[in-house]
Amino acid sequence: MKVQPDTGHVLHLLLTAEKDHWQDCLRYCKATDTVVLMDAAVMGLTGPGRVSPGDFPCTVVASRPDAEARIGMSKGMHEAVCLVSDDELIGLFENHPHCLSWR
Repeated sequence: MKVQPDTGHVLHLLLTAEKDHWQDCLRYCKATDTVVLMDAAVMGLTGPGRVSPGDFPCTVVASRPDAEARIGMSKGMHEAVCLVSDDELIGLFENHPHCLSWR
C-alpha cells in the first residue's frame, strides 16, 4: 500500500525583512502551516512598520542560535515567535511535505 503524504502542512521560509514579502507569506499561510523566520527576517522583528508575527494564523518559529546572534533575542522577547533549537528546526523540515521560500 502506497502512503500518501500529508499535503495540508506547508513550511514557509521567510528570508527577508521586506514588508511586502511578509504580507505575501501571510496571505498564503493556513493554520496548519509553520513559518520559519531566517536570515534578514529575524532582524525584521525589530524594524518599524513590519508585519507582526502575531498576525500569522499559524505557528511562527525562529532558530534560537540565529535569533540570539542577530538581534540578541532571548526566550520570551517576542511572544508570537517560538524559539527552537537547530535539531527542532531540522525536525520541521522532516515533518512538512511542502516548503515555500519567501525572499
